[in-house]
Amino acid sequence: MDGDGRADVRVAMWGAWSVLVPVQASALVMHAALSGLVVVLLARAAGGAVSAGPPPVGRRARTVT
Repeated sequence: MDGDGRADVRVAMWGAWSVLVPVQASALVMHAALSGLVVVLLARAAGGAVSAGPPPVGRRARTVT
């Protein structure tokens, strides 16, 4: 990665931290679920904004009767 060993130090620090600080598996599962939900919602919002095109300017939007 870095070529100077910084990545190895980071891995060692995270390993030491994980030994000192207990993390419940349910917390990890909830975090993963919420992260996935955020990604899906952002993707849907971005896809909807891109596919909808610009809003009409100067005229009323059509209504379906």
